[in-house]
Amino acid sequence: CWAVPTGNLHPRITDGVAASRGEFPYQVSIQYGQPPLVKFSHSCGGSILNERTILTAGHCILNNRKVRVVVGKYELNAEESTQQVVNVARSVVHSGYKGGVAQHDIALMFLSTPLKLNNAVQPISLPTQGQKQTGQAVLSGWGSTSKSMFPSMPKVLQKALVPILDNADCYKQLTSQPVSGQKPELFDTQVCSGIAGKEVSACSGDSGGPLAQNIGGKHVQVGIVSWGMMPCGSSHMPSVYTPKPYRGYVVPLYDKNIVAGHESNPGQYPWQVSLQWGLPSSGYIHFCSGAILSHHWIVTAGHCVLAVPAYGDFIVKTGKHNLGAVENSEQTIQVAKSIIHDNYVGDIAPYDIALLKLAKPLILTSTIRKIDLPQSLVARNTIVTLTGWASTLKAITPVLSNRLQVAELPIVDYPTCKKAIDNLTGTPSPVDSRTICTGPLTDSLSACSSDSGSPLVVNATYMPQLVGIYTWGLIPCGTVAAPSVYTNMISSVAMLAQRPTRIVGGKDAEKGLNPWQVSVHWGDPVRKIPSRHICGGSLVTAGWVLTAGHCKTLAPPVGEFHVFAGKYKLDVLEETEQSRLVNRVFVHPRYDGRVGPYDIALMQVERPFLLNPFVSTVSLPYPYTIPDGEAMLTGWGSIGRTRVHEKPGNLQAAVLPIIDYDVCKRAIARSLKPKEKNPLHPTNICTGPLNGSLSACKGDSGGPLVTRNGFGEAEVVGIVSWGLFPCGGKNAPSVYTRVSAFITWIAIIMLNHS
Repeated sequence: CWAVPTGNLHPRITDGVAASRGEFPYQVSIQYGQPPLVKFSHSCGGSILNERTILTAGHCILNNRKVRVVVGKYELNAEESTQQVVNVARSVVHSGYKGGVAQHDIALMFLSTPLKLNNAVQPISLPTQGQKQTGQAVLSGWGSTSKSMFPSMPKVLQKALVPILDNADCYKQLTSQPVSGQKPELFDTQVCSGIAGKEVSACSGDSGGPLAQNIGGKHVQVGIVSWGMMPCGSSHMPSVYTPKPYRGYVVPLYDKNIVAGHESNPGQYPWQVSLQWGLPSSGYIHFCSGAILSHHWIVTAGHCVLAVPAYGDFIVKTGKHNLGAVENSEQTIQVAKSIIHDNYVGDIAPYDIALLKLAKPLILTSTIRKIDLPQSLVARNTIVTLTGWASTLKAITPVLSNRLQVAELPIVDYPTCKKAIDNLTGTPSPVDSRTICTGPLTDSLSACSSDSGSPLVVNATYMPQLVGIYTWGLIPCGTVAAPSVYTNMISSVAMLAQRPTRIVGGKDAEKGLNPWQVSVHWGDPVRKIPSRHICGGSLVTAGWVLTAGHCKTLAPPVGEFHVFAGKYKLDVLEETEQSRLVNRVFVHPRYDGRVGPYDIALMQVERPFLLNPFVSTVSLPYPYTIPDGEAMLTGWGSIGRTRVHEKPGNLQAAVLPIIDYDVCKRAIARSLKPKEKNPLHPTNICTGPLNGSLSACKGDSGGPLVTRNGFGEAEVVGIVSWGLFPCGGKNAPSVYTRVSAFITWIAIIMLNHS
């Protein structure tokens, strides 16, 4: 006989009997096809977890065909009044499943539209975490009674009563006969059914189907048909199932749970939004949450955006408390554009974050307010607030609460979070250092499923700051010692705002070592004042330039700015150069135009630059980080050490040491007159050396100070702001605006005006 996944996709339950109509309302037929060439046909079984989620086997997921599910079925090949046919929006296979006969053979299917639950269509319950399966269980599916290699299809749903075997006894029986092909293995994440010597068996097309028990009058699923021996039944061999609750399945679900939370007060969390999808004719349903960043922008999870069908309306509702009622405080606006983080690959992965641009601006009120981005990392055990529309039930099929729920949760540090999930799943978890986790690990407080995209907030009652976006957790919801996982907001929004991203995989050209460097020109064609270089700058997106605030404030109030990219020789027309007119300049509102802090500006060009090896963007740093070590300064600044400007012919570069803030402050203080205020500010950084050999100088204003981050990407950490004259004097540090202090301001400006 052969050990095979029951995945030749020919249905069989040997020695079963016909089920009664409506006996198994959780039963699903998973059907594949390629219309109009190939009609949809039954391939696997499955079970209903809730209105949007189907549980099945991992080997039932086929990526090369269209897939749908049919529920409320009894006669597979007949049209029935109870049936519902729904397309599958996406499927998630457990990351540990490697195909074939193997452990972790489990998957979830997310439906494009919700099922309508009724007497013929009902979800199945799951057992409690760690519960051992014993006794009798019932297997259901559209299976064959054939014990040969060739199926004989039944007309109606079949069932079979089977005993659950101890794994040690099961393995002994599985290896009692010679096996052709893959040698069978058993893991503690699997369960067996059948009795050697009898011919009751689950086989191929019953893959993914439910093995269930009646516990307390409820259908409880204890296994998913995974694999068995061929020929079916006649091999006198057990059948093997993936059990539930499965100790290793982590997915973003849509079950609408904040477990063990409580109802919030109306208007208490005015940044909270409901993401809804539907059609005007049939209405809209809530499927994810999000938070307001500004009049035009909402932040949510990336997988929420991927779940939105290509048809229908995608809307945002703000000012909501009760989803089941029309409220005077609410505003409804369509989503005009969705931006998913470029590094998000889907499913359980880092960078699970997206931005939604609204078709028209929100009107901010007492119940509709934007939330600030974080000022710093949140410490371990800090109490944070999670909100969403959820149930307080600790099950995978809870009764949805229409009213906004809230839970106060402690932050769990990365090593503790990773260890906890690894211990629960038995496999390496997808948690990484770019995520945030919450506990507690000693209780069953939890975020789950349709709280996807929900905001995690610190200081919720005063000066609230958005620190995370809920992405995934373990099921069943509320599992003790199971952390909930969030995308870390502190850097993600700035990275999103930088779209399009840098050119990846290119090689530096001889003249393209600093392709983000630009020359900012000013001139006045009306008064016939020719355009000339006045400042440097750096390209942070194809349409935005980062420079110093004084590059704008010191220029005449009339005239125009141009930006030149791809330049090396400033006064020579080069094949690599591109020029753009500046449409708008945004100077930080706290910059007063003098030598001092907040000397930063953004310039928006009339049309994006064309990115290539000579014209490319530079990364923004992690917010609020303090750079150290060495950094590269570039620009067309004076190369003289006197007050007379000596313009270089080519782009200049120097590697400079970043010096300690206090050392810099003392060095500057020594050059000041008595009682003169030191203009250095904590949002500045400084470079040396203090021996007078190298310096940033006039003409380099606005230019980039760049380091390499941990991924090897160029990162602009400073903007040339001011220094002491003459250039390059001893004990005369160069002073820069520290970019990491302004990530939130940069992100919001670019988001609001893109």
